[in-house]
This record gives sequence, structure tokens and C-alpha cells, in this order.
Amino acid sequence: MSAPLYIGPAGWSYPDWNATVYPPKKPKGFDPLEFLTSYFNLIEINSTFYRVPAVSTVRSWAERVGGAPDFRFTLKLHRDFTHESGPVDKRSVDVFKRSVAPLCDAGRLLYILLQFPWSFRNTAPNRRRLEELIDALKPLPLAVEVRHGGWAGGGAVDGLSQRGAVVCAIDQPPIGDSLEFTPLAGGKAGGEYFRLHGRNKSEWFRAGTNRDLRYNYFYSPGELEQLATPIRAATETARQVVVVLNNHFRGQAVANALELKSMLAGNRVAVPETLLGGFPRLGPIALPDPNARPEEGWLFDPESTAENDE
Repeated sequence: MSAPLYIGPAGWSYPDWNATVYPPKKPKGFDPLEFLTSYFNLIEINSTFYRVPAVSTVRSWAERVGGAPDFRFTLKLHRDFTHESGPVDKRSVDVFKRSVAPLCDAGRLLYILLQFPWSFRNTAPNRRRLEELIDALKPLPLAVEVRHGGWAGGGAVDGLSQRGAVVCAIDQPPIGDSLEFTPLAGGKAGGEYFRLHGRNKSEWFRAGTNRDLRYNYFYSPGELEQLATPIRAATETARQVVVVLNNHFRGQAVANALELKSMLAGNRVAVPETLLGGFPRLGPIALPDPNARPEEGWLFDPESTAENDE
């Protein structure tokens, strides 16, 4: 039997998603998080990387997706734990664990994501820090992303998996010693976590670049099909499979996630009407938008295919 498959974008609060992903005229009480539950069963929360959330905020996230019983979250660990050196502060870990407890209590949390930068090399001190952090965060379900190619050697990645953490298979620009896309089925944790960052090689390490430019990439259908192959295979071997698209600029993550969702399911999927205007190649896979307002009608004929769609 195939494993549960969770797919969605990283984050939901981006100014450039207005009138790109979200409708230009929002109805009263519009909630972007609730809106996205009509199209995906997963969102990766990335605001927690920058600040530890209040318990009330985390509780509200669970409440706002209450109408979607199958919807889940993954959530980034704060950057102080992954982008700073030195001993792990157990008190700070406890504060973070308490802050995210409402998602665990609601049964909405799949993983806490420990995202490390490319500069985090496979060294003895770094391995000790990572192991200490994993132990301190238990019993939370954990996923680890390391980006430097040095982690591929010496059994380091397998060691993390056997320690109980899911090790992410990441798609990133193939530059120098960057870790290659390597799915790891199973392990002690039994899950698989795919993170797709795009392949914007020219901006990835450029001095003076910014977040939007780094993740400004739109996967082609051929690239998505190549990525879909190991994801399909993982659903046959893993306990559960998570796929997150982080190429968020101008809603490209949403468009690509819907394409990949359609490929993996083998059928059409609901697509926001607004998104079709910027990404017409979604037309052939689009079902009518469940959030379309009746007075406006369905603005796009899902049976039509533009000649220049590729």
C-alpha cells in the first residue's frame, strides 16, 4: 500500500502572492492559510525560523485549518539552533518545544525541520552538535536538511537517519560541493522529506542577492517529472512522504506544487483562478476553483489548452 503523501509550499505569507496566488479582491474575512487548504494537504511554516512563535499563534494555526482534517504542517526550527555555533542551550530548546506544542496536541505536526546552511560541514564538532540537538528535541518528530556535499560520505547521513531523524532529499543548484539529490527511503524514522529549492545557480551564492532572487525559479514539466520518479518510489517504501517546494517567488512554488501533485496523482487538481492568469500551462490540469465566487463565474475553461503551453 502506498504511503500517505503530503505536498505543498513553504510558507503562505508573501506580498508578491497577492493577485498572483490570492484573489486581487479578497472577500471579507479572507484567510490565506485557510484558502490554501483547498489545494494542498501540507504547508511548511518558515516564520519560526526567524522568531519563536507565541503559543497562542501556534494554537491559531491549528484552529484555522480545522475545516481540513487531513491537513498537516511541518515547521522550521529557529535559526539560533542551526546557524549559530556553540553548545546547545537546553532552556531555549524547552521554550521552543513548549511554543509548538499546540500543533503536536492537535495532531497537525509531521516534522520539525532542522535546516542547516551550506557552510555547516561534516566535521566532528558539527556532528556532535547535531546529535546533541536531535537528542534535546526528542520526542518531537525531526527532519534534518544539510546542504554541503561532505555529508554524503562516511555514513554521516545514514547515521542521522538511524538516530531517528528523517534526512531531507534536497533539490538545489548543483554548485561545487553541494549535496546531490539523494532520497533515503526508510531509516529508523521511516519517512521521506523532499525539499525543492529551485535551480537558480546564478543567484544562489552571489554576494548581495536576496531571498526572492535566490528562490526565483520555475521548474519545467520535464524537471518535475524527473523529480516525481523518486517521490513515487518513496511512497512504496516509506511510512509517509513529504514534498515541499521553496521556489516561492511570485507564487512559482504553488504552481509547481500543483503540477507535481497532478503528476503524482495522475489526475486533475483544483487550481486558484488567479494563478491561472500567470501560469497558463496549468490549464490542462485544472479543475474548477472551489474558492471561485459564483457571481464571477469560472474564468478559465479547463478543457482548453493554449498553443504555447509547454
